[in-house]
Amino acid sequence: MRSEDIALQVMREAVLTLARWSEAEFSRNIEKNYPAVEKAKETLSWTDNNIDCLRLLFDFVKLREGHNKEYYCLVDAIADSAPLISYPIEKAPDLAEYKQIVKEEIV
Repeated sequence: MRSEDIALQVMREAVLTLARWSEAEFSRNIEKNYPAVEKAKETLSWTDNNIDCLRLLFDFVKLREGHNKEYYCLVDAIADSAPLISYPIEKAPDLAEYKQIVKEEIV
């Protein structure tokens, strides 16, 4: 078990998850399942492969003053080494357009 093999499994699972989510026809499966990846999934509570909007980490912090708003990040691909970081938004972005882009890229 080499670290690059484990990293490769994680990347393959990410691509498979994106393919399933975007409903792209992609027929590859993961040949090996490394115990280190399974342990990491358990530790990080990575129990499902649902793709959803990215929420801000601070939304999960409960304050005494009753902060209960949820904020989201805009969906965008990282196109270069200096991506723009947008301000958070209060409404979950629609992932339909992004889903189509992912499907086209995978196929």
